[in-house]
Amino acid sequence: MGCSYEEAKVRWYVSNLLRTKDVNPKVMEIVMDWALDKPDILGFDEVEMEKEGRAENPEANLRRQEILLAGLGKHPSKDVKPAISVVEKMLRRVSSLFHLSPVEQEIFGLFVRLGTQPYFLDLAEDLSNSPRRARKKPLTLFDCIVRMINGKPREIAEALLPSGKLEGCGLIEIPSHASCIELTDKTKLVFNESGLELRPAELKETLIGKCQTSSLSWGDFGHLGTERDLLERLLSGAIKARSRGINILLHGKPGTGKTEFCRTLARRVGLSLYSVAEQDELGNEPSRHERMEGLRTLQEILAGDSNAAIMFDEAEDVFGSLRGYSQNPPSKVYMNRMLEGSRQPVFWLTNDAASMDRAFLRRMTYCLEMSELPLSVRLAISQKECRRKKLKVNGAELAKMVQEYDLPPGVFSNAVNVASLAGGKLDVVRQVVGASEKLLGIRRNRVKPPDTFELDLIQADV
Repeated sequence: MGCSYEEAKVRWYVSNLLRTKDVNPKVMEIVMDWALDKPDILGFDEVEMEKEGRAENPEANLRRQEILLAGLGKHPSKDVKPAISVVEKMLRRVSSLFHLSPVEQEIFGLFVRLGTQPYFLDLAEDLSNSPRRARKKPLTLFDCIVRMINGKPREIAEALLPSGKLEGCGLIEIPSHASCIELTDKTKLVFNESGLELRPAELKETLIGKCQTSSLSWGDFGHLGTERDLLERLLSGAIKARSRGINILLHGKPGTGKTEFCRTLARRVGLSLYSVAEQDELGNEPSRHERMEGLRTLQEILAGDSNAAIMFDEAEDVFGSLRGYSQNPPSKVYMNRMLEGSRQPVFWLTNDAASMDRAFLRRMTYCLEMSELPLSVRLAISQKECRRKKLKVNGAELAKMVQEYDLPPGVFSNAVNVASLAGGKLDVVRQVVGASEKLLGIRRNRVKPPDTFELDLIQADV
């Protein structure tokens, strides 16, 4: 009876481990203790193994080793090869998306199987936690990886560097103080039961999110003048020349339209825009380290797409002091190379450019300070929010309110959401804004709405 694809991979790992030239008796003892109750998985002759019993002497250990290796060496017949498992199919998809090298793919596959097959993980932990004997050090996790995938130590060491794709993109994590393996949240999300059923397009969306869309027009940002048009020409030229290291900083007070301008500009020049996530895979606030992993993930997956761009909001998170990283803070050299080598244009958005390190600011291709949004743009955003929440309001009253208050879009969006939940209309929106007016320092304009509004164009009764 043949074995499954995953069982065949485990046999290959264990066989590589035992056939290593410098394997010592302690390693063999640990492997044998682990293997004795797994004849179905490892393929050895259980009857023959039982005949040898568990006697602790060199001759018996050698015979048990021969029986185990004989089972591990068995292969399915050429006519009946094991079908590729869903785990292996997903491994190949993820490896292709991240452009992993053969050695990176083997390491990633080993980590996934150690993290998803508890009986296999037990072996790695037993080996790495084994006590010292006869002046022999216990096998490190690195030793286990080298032996199990039969790889070259130097290539594996390079692949496991924090700056490498595997750890840099959050596919694996090797805590410096631990010898065990635990899958990252990103890898768990892909290799759990529902994740393994994802189609290629769904997998890509799971890893990098949806393409950003804009609700505003190019004309809505006419107040930016020549700077708006210069950025359009800059990006168009960069796309044509396939330039690297295009980094654009958009800075200004909250509510000045940085995000919407970024989306509108990208659409204007024909770029698909993706945003670095502002929450982790579990919906929690991401650390700086996790946000950098998110950026690296986008850069790797979009590497072959010459018409893609990246948006990174709250850039001060990564361009402020590097002391905020809990572990392995990136060096300035690494950060500078990341800026200079990015294949995709990156939009960096911040409310506080003054807190950013000048060494990073000097590497920005262009810095644009966003001025306050004109009334026409604030009206368009307000209308969009009312429609999104299906809140029916009178267009004239909406225009009057938007002119009366200099509202950041986020504040207005929250007020519309409250009104929608409470079953109210614009009066509730006004009440919510009024309750926050003093606390948030919202400026109130004592002027009448202009007579030139075409109210038919700003009606939100939909």
